[in-house]
Amino acid sequence: MGGSQYRLLIIDDSSEDRLLYRRLLKGITHHRFEFIEADTATKGIERLHTEKIDCVLMDYNLPDMDGLELLVELMSDKTVSGIPIVFLTGQGNETIAVNAMKSGATDYLVKNLMTQDLLSRAITYAVEKKISEKALQKKTDELQQSVEELEKANRQIIEQQKALVEEERLKVLLQLAGATAHELNQPLMVLLGNIQLLEMDQDDPEKILKYIKKIEAAGQRIADIVKKIQTIRHHEVKHYPGETSILKIDQNVTLLSIEDMDEDYNNLTNILSTFERFRLLRARSFDEAFQLIQQGTIDLILLDYQLPCGTGIEFLIEMDARNIDIPVVVVTGQGDEIIASKAIQAGAYDYLPKSKLGAIPLSRIISNSLEKFRLRQEVKQYRKIFNRGN
Repeated sequence: MGGSQYRLLIIDDSSEDRLLYRRLLKGITHHRFEFIEADTATKGIERLHTEKIDCVLMDYNLPDMDGLELLVELMSDKTVSGIPIVFLTGQGNETIAVNAMKSGATDYLVKNLMTQDLLSRAITYAVEKKISEKALQKKTDELQQSVEELEKANRQIIEQQKALVEEERLKVLLQLAGATAHELNQPLMVLLGNIQLLEMDQDDPEKILKYIKKIEAAGQRIADIVKKIQTIRHHEVKHYPGETSILKIDQNVTLLSIEDMDEDYNNLTNILSTFERFRLLRARSFDEAFQLIQQGTIDLILLDYQLPCGTGIEFLIEMDARNIDIPVVVVTGQGDEIIASKAIQAGAYDYLPKSKLGAIPLSRIISNSLEKFRLRQEVKQYRKIFNRGN
């Protein structure tokens, strides 16, 4: 990419809109852009397979395939699934755009509200995120090489330290359990994306049949992975020399709800009461929330966006200032999808409208956010290991 030069694929059937994007981006001095264009989804897929692309601007309304359907197809294609995508939609389709982010898009923009600064920021964020993922993969490969070297060393001392070797084998098994569980993300994304498309195209038998086949394939993939996970034993915390330990897999989750409305909090309590592993605490203000955070371990925060003491973005900024690293899910009022997107960009892991609070979506969002947090913590740990080694 040459640092500040990006190859940008624009998938949009409107020549006027494509021209607008080029004009906006050509006015930016700190980046240079090379433009590749496609006016259909089919041509866009072809460009992705034949061109080196750093980022994609994808319109929702395409003549041969809607943007969500194209996004699901790209996410399931291993040759292009790592390319960052900025989803473009018209005003009034913010919910569709947020669903696109959940299906794999890096960011989204509303065409009617687009400015040069917003477009530049979205592309820069998408590309930098891709660079970070590549760096993570490199660190993971280096760690794998170190693990292999450690295994060779373990084999040399197996006769003298059999007990320690058995403990190391247990750690490797649990690491494999985490890696296998992580494999579930891709087929789950395909499964959930096609279910959404199935609901949107209920009156089109041909599309329904296509979605069902993809759902069946993803379901079989998930079933195969689950069989592997079931072979791993679950253990409580076990301590090792050097202040290391293994965490039990089936642990309880402590949630903190920052909510001033009793009715909304009671609704949340009723929903979570169906899950034994969730423990719910409550704070009515930011000050009360930070006191609870200091008193004990909070695994995840459910943050009402609009509170008398401030907004969700203000709380996220204060968390960053205090170096508090806890995943946050923003709970919004109806019609606040744009606000929720800003909160995600400010550090929130996900969002959920109060009107859509339910056992299944809430449990899914909590699990996904905890998984994202776990992966970020692993990245930090890998960096510490290699910084000490260097």
